[in-house]
Amino acid sequence: MERLIPIGRFSKICRLSISALRYYDEVGLLRPAAVDPDSSYRYYRLVQVRDAERIRLLRSLDLPLDDIRLFLHHPDLALGHEVLDRHQRRMEERVADGMRILSYLRQMQGNGKESVTADGTVRRVPHQHVLGVERCVPETEVPGVLREAWALLLTAVLRTGAEQRGPVGAEFPDFVHNEDAVSMIVFVPVTQAVRGHGAVRHLELPSVRAASITHVGPYVLLNRSYRALVQWTERQGYELAGPPREIYRIGPLDEANPTDYQTDLLWPIR
Repeated sequence: MERLIPIGRFSKICRLSISALRYYDEVGLLRPAAVDPDSSYRYYRLVQVRDAERIRLLRSLDLPLDDIRLFLHHPDLALGHEVLDRHQRRMEERVADGMRILSYLRQMQGNGKESVTADGTVRRVPHQHVLGVERCVPETEVPGVLREAWALLLTAVLRTGAEQRGPVGAEFPDFVHNEDAVSMIVFVPVTQAVRGHGAVRHLELPSVRAASITHVGPYVLLNRSYRALVQWTERQGYELAGPPREIYRIGPLDEANPTDYQTDLLWPIR
């Protein structure tokens, strides 16, 4: 009979905390081999150390849980390599973003103070039919999630036979900043209502009167342009009145250099 390892000892062997092991059980990532029906105490097999070690290493790289699940449990080895390749691209983007932030901070330090001034405009954004994907992720994962959602949406446009009407965008329903969980609706405008499929849904975005500014440059510096937009609306006597939207006129899908990205920021006003 195979000998089972209690969670405390298993925790020391695989160098994962007991609370982490309980969490990975709850989310279905690493199930114990047995659970005592009276005490709810968890027990593991020695062969599970390998999966626990892989989970620990993947989490140290900030790999999303869904990707870890694919890597561990999907029978297609090629998909596992794809998961790692995709995350490598994310990590390379983060390093590049970090270098841009450092450059920006050096510029601020050299100038003594930062000057952020820009003139916005007021735009009437019409009602739109869109195909959309809802996501809620940590702020650091937003660029990668945007790219994956765009690919999913453009595939849906082709599958449904819909006609795209303008560049891809995103709306941020909870526009109070939260680094831990950014809620977003990534969308592509279409000419008419079409049936969604799976995670892709048909949505309608209402017409809004919005303050607008165009951000030129990498996404990691978007906050500069948001700040300029908010300052402009205050000078003009407007009040922010709804979730902001971003329209990605030039971005990764165009294989452009991040310094050349063009993003319209739209914030409803009254």
